[in-house]
Amino acid sequence: MRNESSVSSGRLKEYLLVRLPLILMLVMDLLLLAAWWGENHFRQVLDQEVMKNLAQKADLTSSVIRDRLLAGNTESAIKFCRDFDNRIFRITLISPQGTVLADTTPSHLAFDNHSGRSEFQTAKSGKIGFARRYSDTLNEQMIYYAVPVQTPQGLYVIRFAQEDFPYIEIFPWITGCIILLLAVSTGLLCWLQSYLLKRVYRPLVEVGRCAGDIFEGKTEVQIPIPDSGPVEPLAEMLSNMTEQLKKQLAEMKKLESFRSEFIANVSHELKTPLTCIVGAVETIQEDRDLPKEQYDMLLKMLGEQSGRLDALIKDILSLAALENDPERQRREFLPVDLQDLLKICAQSLRQEAAQHGQTIRIVHAEPLSVSGDVQLLEQALSNLISNAIKYSGSPDIELSLSREQNSIVISVTDHGCGIPAENQPRIFERFYRVHKERSRALGGTGLGLAIVKHIAQLHGGKAELDSESEKGCCFKIVLPEIFA
Repeated sequence: MRNESSVSSGRLKEYLLVRLPLILMLVMDLLLLAAWWGENHFRQVLDQEVMKNLAQKADLTSSVIRDRLLAGNTESAIKFCRDFDNRIFRITLISPQGTVLADTTPSHLAFDNHSGRSEFQTAKSGKIGFARRYSDTLNEQMIYYAVPVQTPQGLYVIRFAQEDFPYIEIFPWITGCIILLLAVSTGLLCWLQSYLLKRVYRPLVEVGRCAGDIFEGKTEVQIPIPDSGPVEPLAEMLSNMTEQLKKQLAEMKKLESFRSEFIANVSHELKTPLTCIVGAVETIQEDRDLPKEQYDMLLKMLGEQSGRLDALIKDILSLAALENDPERQRREFLPVDLQDLLKICAQSLRQEAAQHGQTIRIVHAEPLSVSGDVQLLEQALSNLISNAIKYSGSPDIELSLSREQNSIVISVTDHGCGIPAENQPRIFERFYRVHKERSRALGGTGLGLAIVKHIAQLHGGKAELDSESEKGCCFKIVLPEIFA
């Protein structure tokens, strides 16, 4: 129940956050509309007060003029208008045809035909006319109050005018500002709403959906990255994390496949010597009176297969040690004289080479050294020499040590059968053999070159092979000079 409440609350907050600009726009629009209505209402009330005030002042004067017009004394009414004090207000007497008969402020413009004036039109309909506009006669904003007077000669209009209040000019400005604010705020908030939806909310929802799919194991899903906006860095980061996760998963699958394959290979490699050992032991136990020749043969088989089993276990342990904690091994590195290393390895394997009718020669050895593990480097070089002795069929094996560009290169070269091109890409893999039966017969474990590769990598370098079929091989351990 609590989780459902939290989800509902989160969705409500999310909805309000995304819709906040729209809510603000509506609130601001309502406030501005209320301000506009208030301004308009205030203006109407002010107009009514102004008209009421003007009417109160004009009623007495209009009654005097009305009496004279009703009595047919038009000249007297005209004179009264002309002589009236214009400091109180301006009086204009207009005939039924719209002609100005008299005006308190004489001017050639004042005697234009006034039939088109709005206050005159209203008064002609029998009502009080009221208007506010700019006067070309006086060159200022005026208020007009027109009173209709029906006489036997027609409907006359007595129009009173006074200077408008100065602050009335602010109302159009206020109205314009309100309209401008309304338009600008609406536009900005609409843009903000669109921006949040397009650049923030929708990308976040899409990224969240894809992240959820990835979390459920759908690693083929691609995180969409917006062209721009605040979500772009987040989407890029998640995309990079997703790619890294995919790589890690692929690596894990690869490692799992390798582990299964490695276990299968180890099991297979162990099975042969163990089968031979068990068979020999069972034969000896079952027949205590074996002929001496057969007994000696079984003892020899036990010795060979035990040695093969021991070599295989040592190589497996050595490979595991190289892979498990390379950083610890690097911290124990010390200076290694590579020239001495070549001499030691050549000397230790000369007798084995002589048994195969081969010689080991150091053809070139510069005085070079590196920081490393002397035992591991000796193991790697010994593996390469031992492989050349066992499998190459070459009459001689050449060792060299030189600096090439920014690297130090240790080479073991033979002039034997070589390795076919199709086998070379896999030559440093665990348990890979070019000639499986021949290798096993010669006591090989299938891990020697894999160990060489890992020792080279531990020292920041690599293992390489240059070979052509029937033209020999050149195995190299390439070490960076930074380790020198």
